[in-house]
Amino acid sequence: MPGEGGFDMTARHFLGDELTLNCDLFALEILPWACRIVDYGKSVEDLGPHDPVIEKQMPDGSKKIFPNFKYRYFSEDIPCGLIVTSGIVELAGVPTPHMDDVIYW
Repeated sequence: MPGEGGFDMTARHFLGDELTLNCDLFALEILPWACRIVDYGKSVEDLGPHDPVIEKQMPDGSKKIFPNFKYRYFSEDIPCGLIVTSGIVELAGVPTPHMDDVIYW
């Protein structure tokens, strides 16, 4: 298992150090739904998609990056964690501009 949470690592990679060093990243880490036990109590093999983004060639020759919505952090962590947390914080009247940047990206 990685020493740093997958969502945190992905957010830092795509949002950059300047943004992530000025905010707190909050994630509730869980095991992937699709996993195989390799060594009981010690390690598992993740069977899900491993690329958080998909790079596509456009008709004009340029390349664009799109979210891979089958990736666990997009399909589970954002709707079941980040959006729920954002809603609770919104009820408390606390602004979350960086959290909103991740949600609306």
